[in-house]
Amino acid sequence: MTIIASEENAPLVLIVDDDATMRLLMRHTLKKAGFQVEEAGDGLPALQIFKEKKPDIILLDVMMPGMDGYKTCAEIRKLQGGEHIPILMVTGLDDMESINQAYEAGATDFITKPITYPLLGHRVRYVLRASQAMANVGKSQASLAHAQAIAHLGNWEWDMTNNSMFWSDEIYRILGCHHLAEKGVSHKPTLESFLACVHPDDQTPFSEHVEMAVKTGNPLSFDHRILMPDGKVRIVHEQGEIMMNEQGKAVLMNGTTQDITERKSVENELAQYRNHLEELVEKRTVELTAANAQLRKAKEQAEQANELKDKFVSLVAHDLRSPLAGIISALEYLYTDDEAPLNEDHQDIVRRLLEIGKSAIHLIEDVLNISRLKTGKLTPKPKFVDAQQKVEKTINNLRYLAKQKGVELVNNVPQGVRLFADIALLGEVIQNLASNAIKFCKKGDVINFYIPADRPTSIAVKDTGVGIPAENLPKLFKIEEKTSTTGTAGEKGTGFGLPFSQDIMFAHNGSLTVESELGKGTTFFINLPPVTPEVLIIDPTISERTALKQLLQHYAIHVLESDDKETGFNLAEKHQPHLIFCDLTDPDLQGDISALTQFKQNPATKEISLVMMSNLMDETILNKLVNMGVDDFLRKPLDNGEVIKRLETILLINPLPN
Repeated sequence: MTIIASEENAPLVLIVDDDATMRLLMRHTLKKAGFQVEEAGDGLPALQIFKEKKPDIILLDVMMPGMDGYKTCAEIRKLQGGEHIPILMVTGLDDMESINQAYEAGATDFITKPITYPLLGHRVRYVLRASQAMANVGKSQASLAHAQAIAHLGNWEWDMTNNSMFWSDEIYRILGCHHLAEKGVSHKPTLESFLACVHPDDQTPFSEHVEMAVKTGNPLSFDHRILMPDGKVRIVHEQGEIMMNEQGKAVLMNGTTQDITERKSVENELAQYRNHLEELVEKRTVELTAANAQLRKAKEQAEQANELKDKFVSLVAHDLRSPLAGIISALEYLYTDDEAPLNEDHQDIVRRLLEIGKSAIHLIEDVLNISRLKTGKLTPKPKFVDAQQKVEKTINNLRYLAKQKGVELVNNVPQGVRLFADIALLGEVIQNLASNAIKFCKKGDVINFYIPADRPTSIAVKDTGVGIPAENLPKLFKIEEKTSTTGTAGEKGTGFGLPFSQDIMFAHNGSLTVESELGKGTTFFINLPPVTPEVLIIDPTISERTALKQLLQHYAIHVLESDDKETGFNLAEKHQPHLIFCDLTDPDLQGDISALTQFKQNPATKEISLVMMSNLMDETILNKLVNMGVDDFLRKPLDNGEVIKRLETILLINPLPN
């Protein structure tokens, strides 16, 4: 028979879900199960209802458009009365990350969608019971902290010299001693009368514990059961201390008996609840393991498909490029052959074919570049780059093309701007953006290269051309979206230049962004992360390391140190410094050849600039070092001016003001 509490005494459930249908179904189910129900469609109104109504339990949807379930749960935990209220997350997410996030926010448990509505009321009632049990534990602990002489704790004293005992009033209540007379056992407090109250199955262990304490003098501490007159069993905890006489014989034992029945009951409930949670976690773990295995398999299949695709792209591109190159050469010969000149119509046809052929070659190159970058066959090898010089080189490459269209190229990048990038790939990006800008500029337009004030490691390419329609901006960098349009003079492109440029920037942990206004022009931003120069000093002499370190730190360079090559080269592989100053240990190189050769052959370190230092640098040694791949040399004792020259060349540091 199901007993439903009266409406005013029924537990109040707060349902928080943005789905009105879900709220309706849960409300109907819970009201039928005898609960009161309040509803909220979002996190903010839920917080207000919580403050006003003080619900007993909350069913909280995870995914909501306003304040989501994680945030709402965390906010409730901060409110007065919200520290211990049970919160059940209602979610269709069962991945470990979502579970961890919910528990971190303060969730008590989960209800997974789709909900089994016939069991919903039982689930809510079960969680309420567990919550109440945990609350009772807290109350018990608070009560025990006030004093031991409360309803569940009694004290006793056993005098072994005459086998007499003293019991406090609470001991009589705990043991239920009023039934002893009915069994013919004296009410006089003795060890035997105490033992008569112990559960028959626990009497032998009880006696053994007492005998062991008396024999060894060790404290007494154990749990046992008490059989009450009405047949109910209660659990108590015994605690006792032995007192010895001058001869070392036990003569007195003082102790307490505490009724821990309720605590044990709660512990059992909590253990069941914990086991339930562990089963849930184990189930989720098994499911996640299976899902991860499927994902790994899918990833492997995708990688195999990508590898096959890339091989196909490379093969097709190679097979297309070779005959196209031959066709272009033949057409150029026909176009320029003075001995058999073409008439105007034929010249126009050949010229158009040349344009188509060269465009196809550019398309093939772009496809190959994108494929190599995405597969890791083309990886950035970053160095410190002078931004002004790099832009100036691009301007020189495109000056003739810009002049033909009457477009002005202006380099406003100041001297001393240092970027960290692959020199060739960064040049490719700048060239792509600049040639695109020329393509969409008219006579009299200006293309300005500069460093944005709020982005010191970015290069901006700003033109006053025709601009880009707003609807096209999100598509510019997508290779699957064909956005290439003809320029102001009918120029054509492949449509792959911008996606390739963005992939290059992503490979640098940077980005390529754009701002444009139709009819007013476009600005592209080449964004690179800031990089602090890092130098490793390998030298066994601490005074020389310290002097060099102080000089480097004067230029805001981060310094690593090592006193031997093995440790130093391991540091280099781990930290990837931009430059190494390394002491030459042996003048004949016998102790250094193996370490230096291994360093320069290691793919992880071979690109790091290496400067050797020694007081013995003859031509033979220098030649050997050059053959091993050493970048430069310094004679000891070090000259600061020579060190600074290497820093200016390799790290592009700016000279300090006088």
